[in-house]
Amino acid sequence: MARALQEWSNVADITLPKVGIDSNEQFNTSTADMAFSLSYGQMIRRFGLIGFAEFPDPSISDNFRNQLVNRVFRTGFDGNSYPHPEGDVFIEDKWSRLLRHAAGRRRIPGDHA
Repeated sequence: MARALQEWSNVADITLPKVGIDSNEQFNTSTADMAFSLSYGQMIRRFGLIGFAEFPDPSISDNFRNQLVNRVFRTGFDGNSYPHPEGDVFIEDKWSRLLRHAAGRRRIPGDHA
């Protein structure tokens, strides 16, 4: 993930600072335009999702937070505890194809995903 974002940053002339566990900032308190978070098995186990994201549109933030994030992760975030969900991206790190397609690894014959 970090490598892909760095490549994107290089060609798009944008800065994508890393925040999170090592900076003591979690996705729900981030003011970043796009916060990337791993789900550690919660999305795929409960709903079969491998990822989801929110368009950067504040007018639909309440629905995204209340109907998707809180339901998938069994949280109780509200406008105070997760004020800026717009633009956030969640990725399932337990998805087997994501693990097989790690940087530098060859594709498995017949795997078209």
